[in-house]
Amino acid sequence: MRAPSAIKQEIHKLVGTPCPLKMDTKGRALLFSPKLSENATAALTQNGYHVWEVPGGLCIDPAPALWERLFTPLRQRPKQPEATSLHRLLDMHKTPLPEQNEAILRQGLILLYRTPSDAFFSFVGKAIADSLRENSPVPSHLGILLEIGGF
Repeated sequence: MRAPSAIKQEIHKLVGTPCPLKMDTKGRALLFSPKLSENATAALTQNGYHVWEVPGGLCIDPAPALWERLFTPLRQRPKQPEATSLHRLLDMHKTPLPEQNEAILRQGLILLYRTPSDAFFSFVGKAIADSLRENSPVPSHLGILLEIGGF
């Protein structure tokens, strides 16, 4: 599965050379690369990414400060004209990004790019319900992912 192009471009700019990137399908991180040079790993770490070794390669995940920078270009995409009930729910419970659970946002990005839309919708609905039930911050940036997917 391919990584979202905005994130890939950001990483390629930081490391100065193309590197193989894909979404981490095991949910350990946002991205996985079978190989990166030590210089590339250092560049990513210095620019706010967490990079760690796993069998077969490296996991790459944005630090909390980077989530806003990663979601901003996604938010600027044209909105779909029809709002779904999930959009309306997320709009009713807007939460500042730093308060949102980044594990849920990461999983949402991964699911958006690798699963059928019904699995993604189910995940978003469950994330909203769980947050409201637990009185925790609603992952309202999932609405941006709904827009990316054209839902």
